[in-house]
Amino acid sequence: RQFEQRIVRKTYAAIVNGKLEEEVTADNATTISSQETYELGVDVDPNDLTTRWQVAHDVQEGKEALTVWRVLKHCPSAKAKDGILTLVELKPKTGRKHQLRRHLAWNYGCPIVGDTTYGDLYDAKRFGRGLMLTSCH
Repeated sequence: RQFEQRIVRKTYAAIVNGKLEEEVTADNATTISSQETYELGVDVDPNDLTTRWQVAHDVQEGKEALTVWRVLKHCPSAKAKDGILTLVELKPKTGRKHQLRRHLAWNYGCPIVGDTTYGDLYDAKRFGRGLMLTSCH
C-alpha cells in the first residue's frame, strides 16, 4: 500500500554477474531522462540533465512491476560471467516479491551476485558471499 501511495522511496545498490550496458536494448527496457523518471513517480532529481535511467517494466504474478536502474561502475573479475561485474543503482516504483532480482536476472541475464534463486547456483556459490544487494536508505 505504501508503494502504491508513493510514500516509500527506496534506493538499492547491487553487484550483478556480467556486464550491463548503460543503455540496454531489450523488449522490456527503455532509456529515459531523470525528468521522465521523476514524472513516473520515482525519487530522482528531475534537474539532473546527465543521468539516464533504464526502465524494466513487466508483469510479475499478475501485477505490474517497474524498476528504474543505472550502471554506476564496471569491475573486472576472474569469477564473473564475461569477466565483468557491474555495480548498479536500482529504484523500484512497485514492490513485487523479488522484483529487483527478477528484473536483473530474467530481463537482462545478469543475476545479482550470490542469488541462488534466480541466478546459477554454481555461479552464486563461486563468490562465497551472500546476496550482493543492499538498501541505500
